[in-house]
Amino acid sequence: MCPVHGRRFSHLAPSIYGPMRLPGHLDPACWSWRSAQYIKAMDASFPPDRCPATETVDPDGTVRFVLKDGTEIHRSPPPDPVYDYNSGEVIGFLEGYPPR
Repeated sequence: MCPVHGRRFSHLAPSIYGPMRLPGHLDPACWSWRSAQYIKAMDASFPPDRCPATETVDPDGTVRFVLKDGTEIHRSPPPDPVYDYNSGEVIGFLEGYPPR
């Protein structure tokens, strides 16, 4: 509540946006500053017949990255709830990759 303007928003967005970040080992752009040996090892770890990983969102909000052969290589927990300050009720969820 703004002391000058009063109640400024009729209702808030159902979720707060946070960018979904790929884990470093899944993003080749993050390898560029590493050593040649590291890049070679990462290329060998993720051959083209298994990559790229597909992003799958489960009904509970858990985000999984699955390789073409079915191997799950990363899982992000479901989003955290966002509570109303006055009532304490859940009003939405924090989307994206929460730093834990």
